[in-house]
Amino acid sequence: MVRTAYSDLGLKATVDTFLAQPWEALEWADLVVARSGALTISELSAAGRASLLIPFAAAAGNHQEFNARSLERAGGAEVLVEGQAEFERVASVLTRLLGTPERLAKMGQSARSVALPGAAEKIANHLLSIGGEL
Repeated sequence: MVRTAYSDLGLKATVDTFLAQPWEALEWADLVVARSGALTISELSAAGRASLLIPFAAAAGNHQEFNARSLERAGGAEVLVEGQAEFERVASVLTRLLGTPERLAKMGQSARSVALPGAAEKIANHLLSIGGEL
């Protein structure tokens, strides 16, 4: 259904339900349409990719919408909540974004600006430093 919709719009798209190695697809993607779990947000930010995020409404505490809105506030994403994500609206947003490559580039730069490279190492070092205090 989704593949057909993209094809009907004349869009070249790769559609997957899960990517075991998302960084490979993020290397060549101009725009990512995705849910907005924490790992997705961190991967989009690290890769500096523009995105259209559709948060999973049933996620605990609505955390996916909070994640999506944080990237949206930074300028790296547009967000449609599930109730707004009907075909015509998604098609309109995709057409607008894909028709403005300079906007996609700016969104990608904005997404990258919130990335925290080296965060895991910093956390590990901090935990090791306080480990002796316990």
